[in-house]
Amino acid sequence: MTKLFNYVIQNGVFPRDWKVAKVIPLHKKGPKNLLDNYRPISILPAISKAFESILYEQLHGYLSNASILSKCQFGFRRYHSTTTALLDSTNQWYSNMDKGLLNIVAFLDLKKAFDTIDHEILIEKLNMYGVKRHSLGLLESYITNRSQKCFINGTLSHSKPIKCGIPQGSILGLLFFLVYINDLPNCLKYCTPRMFADDTTLTVCGKSTHKISSALNHDLNNVNDWLMANKLCLNLSKTEYMLIGSRHSINNLVDNPCISVDGKLLNRVIVTESLGIHIDQFLSWDFYIEKLTKKISSGIGAISRLKPFVCRNTLISVYNALVQTYFDYCCEVWDPIGSVLSDKLQTLQNRAARIIMGYPNEHGCSEAALTALGWKTLKERRFESKARLMYKIIHGFAPTALTEIFSSASVVRSHDYNLRNSDMKLNLPFPKTEYLKKSISFNGVKLWNDLPIEVRNAESLGIFNSLLCATSLSRSTSL
Repeated sequence: MTKLFNYVIQNGVFPRDWKVAKVIPLHKKGPKNLLDNYRPISILPAISKAFESILYEQLHGYLSNASILSKCQFGFRRYHSTTTALLDSTNQWYSNMDKGLLNIVAFLDLKKAFDTIDHEILIEKLNMYGVKRHSLGLLESYITNRSQKCFINGTLSHSKPIKCGIPQGSILGLLFFLVYINDLPNCLKYCTPRMFADDTTLTVCGKSTHKISSALNHDLNNVNDWLMANKLCLNLSKTEYMLIGSRHSINNLVDNPCISVDGKLLNRVIVTESLGIHIDQFLSWDFYIEKLTKKISSGIGAISRLKPFVCRNTLISVYNALVQTYFDYCCEVWDPIGSVLSDKLQTLQNRAARIIMGYPNEHGCSEAALTALGWKTLKERRFESKARLMYKIIHGFAPTALTEIFSSASVVRSHDYNLRNSDMKLNLPFPKTEYLKKSISFNGVKLWNDLPIEVRNAESLGIFNSLLCATSLSRSTSL
């Protein structure tokens, strides 16, 4: 395989047989009789994906080392995730609310973005970013002259050529898309963009709804022009906007913004789903926790029905798959939910623990079940997750957008200093309202500064985790 891969690289030609995909339409959501509700997943030859991974590492390394990829892009990059993207967004929104400002946020939906990538434009952009000659020829050979067969209900269609798009399910395809959309922020004048692949939000803040709506409309028109120039298209029926602010500012609006793209008015929403999280106009998380409890209750119901037929270890595995994943997903983002919603979630974990252990619903049984299973409470898990995130941010294992939030430059640029015996505390911002206290720039810093100095000075993430667990245990004991 090494000889074969080197031969392909030397000749700059990607084998034709490696470019044939078997496409399986995967239903996303909505009515199953609508084609737009399916995602075409390409099943590619295993040897092709092995070779792709080599090309990916080299191309991604070049783009990262040269700082070519936009810091607004959180998708498919090392140290980046949906959690970091949402934390960066909510931190800005909370900070603006603390200043008495109103956020207007557009949630863009691109129509079949991966499937409409223009090959010539992609190659031109790779060339513009410094991929030249032989390397560019190999990547062009990879992306062009591809074909696919569609597999539905056990039947395989005839092969058809692919004239545009990148195969979903490939390794290089994700990186190609990041390159393709990388210069979108350059067309913006007023908005702060955040992207997770094709999921894009635009934020403008201010006190006047007229001014912020005018600014958003200006940039939306620029985005629409950029998309048309790059042969992409907005799905206007799913593109929407939201006003995010305090209850007083939202409930006392003098006039509603008029947001439009290409003459079509966008729908204003009071809650929307972004990167798997439901966001409401007050950032209260009430709607999201309500949705979360329904999903988790359904999983606990499945565990209860399974209990007579399987062993305890199997029940724990089912719990981890159907329940714990919901408790943990982006918990650093919605952690400041307050005691009422926090207790509501904890009740669900207690119920699952009692079912698995076979304990009755009596006083003290929930704590006993959690102890017997070795489970930490949800509040403890969120505490540890946020603490680990803060360690990563401070030591440079996080997106630039997050490290720039914190004001203590001597700590953020920790590789420039000998911090072995330093205090390692961050500057805590002064909040005017409770909104800033919910942001990562406040509660993340406060959590970090409250850690014992030996934990903050841990020399590696592994040591930090060990010390953090001991600290968390002592906290739960004192509580």
